Amino acid sequence: MAAADLRRRSRWATATALAVVFASAASAQAQSANRSLAETLFQDARKLMAEKKYAEACPRFAESQRLDPATGTLLNLAACHAEEGKLASAWVEFNDALDAARRDGRADREKFARDHLNEIQPRISHVTLVVPDAARAPGLVVKLDGTEIGTAAWGLSAPVDPGAHEVVASAPGRRSWNNRFTVGAVADNRVVQVPLLGADAPPPAVAPVVAPAPVTPPPVVAEAAPASRSPVVTAQAPAEAAPGARSSLRTASYIVGGAGVAALGVGTVFGLRAFSKWSDRNTHCPDGTCDEVAVSDSSAASTAATVADVAFGVGLAAVATGAILWFYSRPDDATAGSNAAPVALAPSIGTAGGGLVLTGTW
Repeated sequence: MAAADLRRRSRWATATALAVVFASAASAQAQSANRSLAETLFQDARKLMAEKKYAEACPRFAESQRLDPATGTLLNLAACHAEEGKLASAWVEFNDALDAARRDGRADREKFARDHLNEIQPRISHVTLVVPDAARAPGLVVKLDGTEIGTAAWGLSAPVDPGAHEVVASAPGRRSWNNRFTVGAVADNRVVQVPLLGADAPPPAVAPVVAPAPVTPPPVVAEAAPASRSPVVTAQAPAEAAPGARSSLRTASYIVGGAGVAALGVGTVFGLRAFSKWSDRNTHCPDGTCDEVAVSDSSAASTAATVADVAFGVGLAAVATGAILWFYSRPDDATAGSNAAPVALAPSIGTAGGGLVLTGTW
């Protein structure tokens, strides 16, 4: 391998590793921002709920739960929906929170969810979709508020929030049918029966289009090129790589790899600190109510998590770069005569961070 080619590959590998480092750091910063915004939304929603402004508080709880899912936030969202009158939504959320509390071993939250479920259960409104056998046309699809209801759920009572709802039925070759209705606030049980759909009108007849007969072109005779026009290519052996370049790469691989291991150690320390601070934060949030110490611990946990994510990203990228530099610093006889594919490095970046994929023969 020529010295110039070796330097070019080294620069490419280093640039790729730096791109992965920046991607990992950006992902860590985004996660930290999500946690901070989720905590702000949660505290704001708690104040609005105390003021009985449920229509404003519930969307904030929902957005906080989306950004940073937590059982305490889910319990507050369910309680908010119950106060707002959306009992079906609250029923689903309390059941999800009950399962989470059981997994977490939080008996206090489990009792909170179960008590509220027992309180709202008799007041929930329901809709029952009835589809008689005579109306079950082939390919029939029934939707409630845009969500398809499978045949197994036909005839079952489904919890719904009060307000306007719509049932739509459709089938291939038949006219669609819909029914709009309003459900009351408390224990309003509606039954909607889907009728046999009428046949759809046939499409209008279209006159056939006659294509013109194809025209056959005359045959083309290709003239053979004279043999003297064939090019001759002579292969040349690549120049031998300079020993000094390989020695520099070997030294650089040790330095970069060692820095990567140190960065991984830093990431481990701050990762453990993030877990510790988040555990302290949960201790100060009984029943989903957080005090000032919990807010401080949450901020400290977010900062430590960010540092850990960045350190891990830098460490992984540095270790990968060191391995690549070490590989290219080997003598020529280490890889001479091998027919295997050369080493290839490709970045892999996803929604939760980034990484490197290294393939080849070692």
